[in-house]
Amino acid sequence: MSGVPQQSRKDILNSLLLAQLGANFKVPDIENVLLWYHSFIDILAKIGWIIDGSDVQSFEVKDNLFEVESVIIDILTAAFGASYIVVIKKTLDAIKKLANSDRKIKAFERSTTNVSKGGFQVALVTEQDGLVSLKIGTFVLQSNNDIITVLFFKSNKQQTKLDYISNQATLNTQIYEYNRDIVIEKLGNFVRTNIAEINLS
Repeated sequence: MSGVPQQSRKDILNSLLLAQLGANFKVPDIENVLLWYHSFIDILAKIGWIIDGSDVQSFEVKDNLFEVESVIIDILTAAFGASYIVVIKKTLDAIKKLANSDRKIKAFERSTTNVSKGGFQVALVTEQDGLVSLKIGTFVLQSNNDIITVLFFKSNKQQTKLDYISNQATLNTQIYEYNRDIVIEKLGNFVRTNIAEINLS
């Protein structure tokens, strides 16, 4: 979110967190990634985001080796334009370094190794002339092999399928101003409830 004003950053982070928590509650089944995503987008639309997106698409793998990291770059570049390719690559490189750093941060990994389906999102935020834009790529990976690290997964193309949705959203700041305090209050209540449930002794 480089170059995005502080208030816009707060609004973006709070609205995304609310949408994630709301989608988690509505769709607790972590295997149903696409249903979770539709709930996530629906919440964003309700609080002031104007959504412009596409239907679910399947990526056609041309090479025998399926490498998710490279595919993501191709998809997002096609969806959002070549001008974002540098940012996308830097973001993926940074995540990879964190994931490989003494295994302290296990990026995009699940708690079990016996998983054949995984999902993740990549988002880019920009602001120009006061207009806040959010670009989201949502990916659902299915494979005959166990998926341990989703983002950096490699496989044979006959054994793996990747579905994706690319969306662009614009924040209607006038509408969101009416909802800003409500969003903050809901998040605060959620945090307070979860803290109250923590047993220290």
